[in-house]
Amino acid sequence: MARRKSSSYVVAVAVLLLLQVVREAHAQFGGMPKKEVKIIPARKEDIKYVQCSVCEAVVKASVKHTKAVKENVTAKHKFSEADILDKLESMCKPDLEPGEWINSLSIAHEDNKLKVVEMGQMGKCDTDCRTMARICNNIID
Repeated sequence: MARRKSSSYVVAVAVLLLLQVVREAHAQFGGMPKKEVKIIPARKEDIKYVQCSVCEAVVKASVKHTKAVKENVTAKHKFSEADILDKLESMCKPDLEPGEWINSLSIAHEDNKLKVVEMGQMGKCDTDCRTMARICNNIID
């Protein structure tokens, strides 16, 4: 009987050690499996009410991105149209660096009208953000 307990104990300890090794290896090489990211859809019915305001914001962001590209010009790297196009093509994607400006805007209800407002800080990309990103893509395309 004592031999059975000791062999069961050894197996249990071995399983626990194996689980610990697996957990540490998993953490070292990629961590826990990532949760599936749910993309929040745009609010189509708001597009017609805020597209002019979003277009103005797109123009301001385009100018800012173009100036940033020009500032990075060096003797080895000349200013090119391709550099600007790369930035402008991704500026409507709020999940990428050139499109982060969209995360600082929100759609607010004021006097029974929808209005694009600057939040003053970056926020999470929600329905407003996705709506403005869709408008931005329509403008850029």
